[in-house]
Amino acid sequence: MEVDGGEIVKFLQDTLDALFQIMMEVSGGDTYDFLVFDALVFIISLIGDIKFQHFNPVLEAYITNHFSATLAYVKLAKVLNYYVAQAENPTQTDHLFAALKVLKYIFRFIIQSRELYLR
Repeated sequence: MEVDGGEIVKFLQDTLDALFQIMMEVSGGDTYDFLVFDALVFIISLIGDIKFQHFNPVLEAYITNHFSATLAYVKLAKVLNYYVAQAENPTQTDHLFAALKVLKYIFRFIIQSRELYLR
């Protein structure tokens, strides 16, 4: 999340593929789930910025055509649920507010992952 936004959007599909690959391959603990979730929220927020909003169709196409993490819905929902449950904790409110701003896309990833799993 310290990389320039322009570099992230140039390689959006590869970046998202890498994030979901990390999430799916490391199943031992929650540590990477939270890091990947926060990075995903950061990237989606970046695309919501006026400077990069012309990459929104790229994100839409990725979710519809290229996203392939069949079990991501479990981990994404778990992290989102944790942040909602921790809403009163002042150290977690920033994470929750950031996630709520991009909730539409988080749910699109969750739904697409679940649909892929059911197939």
